[in-house]
Amino acid sequence: AVIHTGNLLDARAEQAPAVALPDRYVLFVGDRTGRKNFRFFCQSVASPLRARPDVHIVCTGTSNLWEDDMLRSLGIR
Repeated sequence: AVIHTGNLLDARAEQAPAVALPDRYVLFVGDRTGRKNFRFFCQSVASPLRARPDVHIVCTGTSNLWEDDMLRSLGIR
């Protein structure tokens, strides 16, 4: 039997984005410590993002140093 994760968010608490969102973006929602394969995702979209500098990656949560280094090395920071 599959037991789905319950909604852990307080749906009543609406918040404005921490930063202004760009007009065009790809949203990545999920754990970026390895479980959701964020590294592979970034490697996969790097070429199209470099070709379209008006499109950005928007992620939920906070970033860390390895992510910044990886994005910079892929030319999509």
